[in-house]
Amino acid sequence: TKDYLPILKPIDNCWYNKKCNLKIKEKEPFAIKHGQSILVIPEIKKDNPGVKFILVVRNGIDNILNGFEWEDSYCKNLVIKGENFQRKMSAWTESHKIALRDTDHIVKLEDICFYPEKTIRKLFNFLDIDKDPKKFTSIVKMLMSIGRREHFGERKCKLLFKISKEIMDKFGYTH
Repeated sequence: TKDYLPILKPIDNCWYNKKCNLKIKEKEPFAIKHGQSILVIPEIKKDNPGVKFILVVRNGIDNILNGFEWEDSYCKNLVIKGENFQRKMSAWTESHKIALRDTDHIVKLEDICFYPEKTIRKLFNFLDIDKDPKKFTSIVKMLMSIGRREHFGERKCKLLFKISKEIMDKFGYTH
């Protein structure tokens, strides 16, 4: 795995101060699993021409029930209304709208878990990687938090889905 911790502080600075100046010096492909980076994609891409941003999404309701906690810090610049889960769902929705402006490719987490070979093949095709996706499916692990919304209550899920319907539809999620 790539040690990307030195990159996180500049990403945080991008969001809080709107000054990025983040030059990625890597010659080899790498990924940053830092959800907050979705809020500064334009700045990262501006400073690093040719960077491809692949957004890995999961069902927003599952995401907030699994600890989507950065709405108070990273999303403080967004107008977030509502109580607890509604606020989290609004933050999830607004942050993903920002991410979509400069996203080059979208991968659904559920597709990685349920259809790994097909999903990895599409990703490799997008990245022009000539490798057999079957060789990579063994590293995919099913997440226990997928489908967490099923235990949250139908009424509450409908309310949360309504908050984010436009973006959930865009990602292909249904209630």
